[in-house]
Amino acid sequence: MTGPRVTPGTVLFVAIVLGFLADLLLWDTRWGIAFTLWVAALTVVLALLFVGAPAPAPRGWKLGLALLIMTGMAASWRDSSVLIAIDVLAAASCAAVVLVRTSKGRLLVIRFSDLARESIAGMIDALIGAPSLIAADRTAWRQRGGGSAAALPIVRGSLLAVPLLILFGALFASADATFEYILVTVLDIDLVSLFRHAVVISVVSWVLAGVLYGRFLHSHADVVRNAPSSGPTLGIIEVSLPLGAVAMLSGLFVLTQLAYLFGGGAYVLGTPAITLAEYARRGFFELIAVAALSLPLLLAADWLLRNEDKRARRIFTAISIIQLVLLAVIMASAFHRLHVYQTHFGLTESRLYAAALLVWVAAVCGIYAGSVLRGRREHFVSGSLLAGLLVLAALHGLNPDARIAQVNLSRFHQGAALDTCYLGTLSADAVPVLLGALQELPAQERAAIRSVLVDQREDLQAADWRSWNLGRGWAREMFKEINLTP
Repeated sequence: MTGPRVTPGTVLFVAIVLGFLADLLLWDTRWGIAFTLWVAALTVVLALLFVGAPAPAPRGWKLGLALLIMTGMAASWRDSSVLIAIDVLAAASCAAVVLVRTSKGRLLVIRFSDLARESIAGMIDALIGAPSLIAADRTAWRQRGGGSAAALPIVRGSLLAVPLLILFGALFASADATFEYILVTVLDIDLVSLFRHAVVISVVSWVLAGVLYGRFLHSHADVVRNAPSSGPTLGIIEVSLPLGAVAMLSGLFVLTQLAYLFGGGAYVLGTPAITLAEYARRGFFELIAVAALSLPLLLAADWLLRNEDKRARRIFTAISIIQLVLLAVIMASAFHRLHVYQTHFGLTESRLYAAALLVWVAAVCGIYAGSVLRGRREHFVSGSLLAGLLVLAALHGLNPDARIAQVNLSRFHQGAALDTCYLGTLSADAVPVLLGALQELPAQERAAIRSVLVDQREDLQAADWRSWNLGRGWAREMFKEINLTP
C-alpha cells in the first residue's frame, strides 16, 4: 500500500449505504437473516477501513471482526426473540470493542480507561461528527481538482432536498384535499412511508458517519482520549471498610442459606415458617442482582485504591477473595432456588436466561480473580466479553425454547399441569418438540397445542424472507409433513 486509501468521501459513502441497508433489511420485520446480512456488510466495511486507514490497525482486529460476523450469523440460527436480542447486543459489543483505540494497540488488552474514554468519544463523534465529515469531504474534493464537476454536489444537494420535500409535501397534503389526492391517488406516493424511510436512513447514516470518521480519520473527541488518566483515589482504609461491611453482611446471609443448600427440599418442607413456593420464588432475582452488583463494586474499589504499598494491595486482595467466595455461595443459593422452582413449577424463559446470566457472572468472577487480583486488569474486559460469547454459544446449542417445551411436557407426563397458553408464546424453535408430542397428549391439551401450532404456521406463512432463520426453516418443513386438521 503506497498510501492511505480511506478518504472522507469513502466514509460518507459507506455510511449512507449502511443506512439504506438498515432501512431495507431491518425496519418493520422480525430480525433474522436480514440482521446477518447487515452485520456482514458492516464487517466488510470495517475490514476495508482498517486496511486503508492512515493509522495502523490494532492487533487482533481480524479476530474482533470474526467474532462480529459470528454474532451476526447467530441471529439466523434460533428463532427465540430473547436469544436474538442477546445476539444483537453481542454484535453491538463486538463492534464497539473493534472500534476501541486501545492504549497498547491490542484489542485483547483493553484497560478500563480505554473503555470509558472510547465510550464518551464515540458518543461525541456520533452526535457531531457527520457535519465535519461532509465538510472534510467537500474540502478533499476541491483539493483533488474536482470543484468543477457537478456530480458530488448534486448528490449532496439531493440528500438534503429529499427530507425537505417530504416534510413540505406532507404539510401541503394535509392542508388541501386536492393536493393530497394528486399525491396519494394519482402519483401513488405514501408520504408517511417516505418520511419513515428518510428518518431511518438519516439516523443510521448520521451515527455511522460520525463514528467511522472519528475512528479512522479525525475525531472531535481527541480531547477526551488525551485527558490525563489520573482520577480520584482512596486509601486502603476507605476501601476496606465498605468492602468489609458488605462481606460481613454477605457472610451473615450465607450462614442462613447453608441449611437450605445442604438440607434440600425436605428441609424447606419441614420448616413451618416458609413454603416451598415462597422459598423458590422469593429473592431469586434479588440474589441475581446481588451477584451482578458485587463485581462492579470490586472493580470500582480496585480503580479507586491508591497504590500505597504492597501491604495495602494484599489486604484488598484478601477482602476481594473473601467476597468472591461468599458470592459463589450466594450464586449457589440462587441456582438451588431455580432448581427447586423448575422442578415443582416448570421452566420459563426468564428462569432459563437468569440461570445463564448467573453462569456468566460466575465466569466473570473467575476472570476477575485471574486478571485484576493478579495485576493484569487489562485482560478483564476482553476476557469477560469472550466468556459472554461462550455462554451465548451454549445457549444457541441448548435451544432454549425447545428445552422449555421439553421440560414442561415431561412434567405433564409425570402428573403436573400443562400451561398450553405459555407454550403458545414460544418461538418456532419449539415447534418440532410440540409436533412430536402432539399425538401423545390427551384430547383437551392436544386441541390447545394444535391451535398454537396452527397460529405458528400462519405466522410463518405471512412472514417475509428477512425474518428467515434456521428455526423457522425447520418448522416450515415439519408443517409440510404433518396434517394439523382435527
